[in-house]
Amino acid sequence: LGVILSFNLTNTSLIMLRCGNGGKMVSSKVVRRWAMSLWVFGALGSYSAWHGYCKPMLDGNSDGVMTSLTSVGVASILVATLSIWKIDVNRQEFDDITTRKDIFMTPLMPYTPGFAILLNFFLMAQFTLIDHYIFGMFIAVFVLGYFGYKTGKHMQKRARASFRF
Repeated sequence: LGVILSFNLTNTSLIMLRCGNGGKMVSSKVVRRWAMSLWVFGALGSYSAWHGYCKPMLDGNSDGVMTSLTSVGVASILVATLSIWKIDVNRQEFDDITTRKDIFMTPLMPYTPGFAILLNFFLMAQFTLIDHYIFGMFIAVFVLGYFGYKTGKHMQKRARASFRF
């Protein structure tokens, strides 16, 4: 799950670099919102379509197909596809070094990384719920540990700065 999630983060970074901010500190709010929409509806659609249609059909249980869940999945995937298109329509154009041909490029930007995000969510949907819980706890422990470490370092700096004669 971690590797697939990191691929999605990398693809989103590529979309934001090429369409949203061009490597500058300020990003396009419109592109950022559509990228978030791609994540939300892409995940919802992929998980719903996988568990509502793909998994029962691949298991040979056509009676187990859940029409309502499949409908939600298909509708969400269509919204995610619309999000990819809206990112393309609202892309920012840059005249600096980030648009040069010798810098890494991806064909059909933002469609290739956008559909890769959807495919990765389909791959993530194949893992069990327990795998997702364990991965979520793993991430939570390390994020909390990071913030605890960062807060402790900040408190040490403040304590040293106030201990002057």
